[in-house]
Amino acid sequence: IATAARLGFAPTIGLGAVLSRDEPPASSAEGLTVPVGRDGAETVSLTLGDDREQRHNLLVTGAVGQGKSNFLKVLVHGLAARYSPDEVALYLLDLKEGVSFYPLAATPESPDWLPQAAVIGLETDREFAVAVLDHLYGEFEHRAAMIRPYGDKISTLRDRRPDLVLPRILVIVDEFQVLFEVDDATCERAVDLVERLSRRGRACGIHLVLASQTISGITALLGKQDGIYSQFPIRVAFKNSVGESRAVLGEQNPDAAHLRYRGEAIVNLDYGQRDANRRVLIAAATEGDLDRVRRTCWQRRDPAAP
Repeated sequence: IATAARLGFAPTIGLGAVLSRDEPPASSAEGLTVPVGRDGAETVSLTLGDDREQRHNLLVTGAVGQGKSNFLKVLVHGLAARYSPDEVALYLLDLKEGVSFYPLAATPESPDWLPQAAVIGLETDREFAVAVLDHLYGEFEHRAAMIRPYGDKISTLRDRRPDLVLPRILVIVDEFQVLFEVDDATCERAVDLVERLSRRGRACGIHLVLASQTISGITALLGKQDGIYSQFPIRVAFKNSVGESRAVLGEQNPDAAHLRYRGEAIVNLDYGQRDANRRVLIAAATEGDLDRVRRTCWQRRDPAAP
């Protein structure tokens, strides 16, 4: 009863309140921008692929039930509402139950699948996830060869060759720590691919979102985690323990442990520096909101089902 009473006073904001209505499809040549919530009356958006700010990858954490899965739904559907499949391709891997991404797939229960989704892994095993990352590294090499005659980044190529269809790729790996739970060849390959893609994928329009309930104590990343996490300047931390807050935001930044409401998050665009914290109320994505976005995207569809 006490918990229900506290939640009853928790502020909420609907997904429709942050999404722009009737906005024409946007170009991803200069990056991907998606609204995720509000700080007071101000809508807060995240941008991946901005060459000026050099923010290309995103790290997300949060304890069970604090809003991480909702945030991923907001991220995916916000991008789909703004960018066509020619502008963004989503590679969605869930290494646990697959609940977050299941409605996006083409199934009898969900015929209006999301056209921007190129690959969806539901209840994904480690080998499949690594195969997808391997495929994406091959795509990186292919794109790098295409870009080289025109410069060193995707925006230059798209400016010089507007006829090319070359969507930015967003890879979301939910509960990514599962990749590293067993010390074997699959784990070793996963570490290598995550490190390479997070460091080099940006120039070719490939961006990573790694999400987990916990990032502390991933032994397979010991010695490499600072190098990998340094490629993730954008951090979104939902309520968690002091230790987890320090792990994702920094040793001097326990503020995620002091959040009051489910759905409230610390959004930090500066590698977790405490003076860059913003308390943001993430939009609440109801099934009705999500269905409407998917239905609109599906009606405009062209590519095959994921």
